Amino acid sequence: MPETPDPRAFDDEIFAYAAGELDAAARARVEARLAADPALRARLSWYEAVCERVIEAAPPLRDLPSADVIIERIRGNRRKRGFFAWLGGPALKPAAALATLLIVIQGLVVAMLAGERSDTAATRSAAPARGVVVLVVAFNPEAKESGIRALLLEAGATIVGGPKQLGEYRLQVPMNRAEFAQSLFGQSKLVEYVRVEER
Repeated sequence: MPETPDPRAFDDEIFAYAAGELDAAARARVEARLAADPALRARLSWYEAVCERVIEAAPPLRDLPSADVIIERIRGNRRKRGFFAWLGGPALKPAAALATLLIVIQGLVVAMLAGERSDTAATRSAAPARGVVVLVVAFNPEAKESGIRALLLEAGATIVGGPKQLGEYRLQVPMNRAEFAQSLFGQSKLVEYVRVEER
């Protein structure tokens, strides 16, 4: 005895038939099944009623927006959904304003502290520490920076001021190395002159 096919197996084809979407060969195949099976005819009646209701509920074509209008609406929604779009919500606007205000205040505080720190560092370096000697040195204008750095390291000197108007630098040297540093700078071709700063 041949098996009766399940009517639900042909749902897609029956729905396409009800909507008028099948070609002639598929249409003939579905009509042959419909003639042989009353359950399929009942399903077709239901699908035809659904299609009619959808067509009745659809607005007339003249009232539908054009494809250009639909694309512009979609693009407009995408623009609103950017990374910071969540800040546009009515509940988040005060929070965003408060966060911005806090960031600005923090920036000002950091700038003030940085300004204070550089003023303090300049004050500290202007006055020599105890146990050190301050030498005033004028380097040869053609001296290379690498040579000057090597000379400073060898002498154990640190720049604490300069260059001044005449190109003089103030160098801080530990007291136990002062004579050595002064003679080293005096003998170097990188230095025009050296002297001990008077206090």
